[in-house]
Amino acid sequence: MVAQNSSTRSAQSGPFTSKRKTVNVNPASMPTLTTQVVAIPFVGAKVGDRAEVTPLAALEAGIIAGQAQCLVVDEVAWTLANVTAGTIDPAALNVSVAVQTEH
Repeated sequence: MVAQNSSTRSAQSGPFTSKRKTVNVNPASMPTLTTQVVAIPFVGAKVGDRAEVTPLAALEAGIIAGQAQCLVVDEVAWTLANVTAGTIDPAALNVSVAVQTEH
């Protein structure tokens, strides 16, 4: 489940425009040794844009944050991994999501 914060900031630097916003995500329960892709809505994101997701709180022990990427229009895909021997149900948390778009 993803809840969007209404504040989006934009900045232009050289051939790129950067947008950043804070979003609340609630990853699903993760069985042992699995990965999960969290789909984060981000209006204006295009396929191939650079993306970065930064948790604004600590993740549960055993949950590893992986890459973020724009694979479909208006969405950032963020990969999480459970590297433990047990199931973990990650808590909802706020993340900072940044997308860089080429002009």
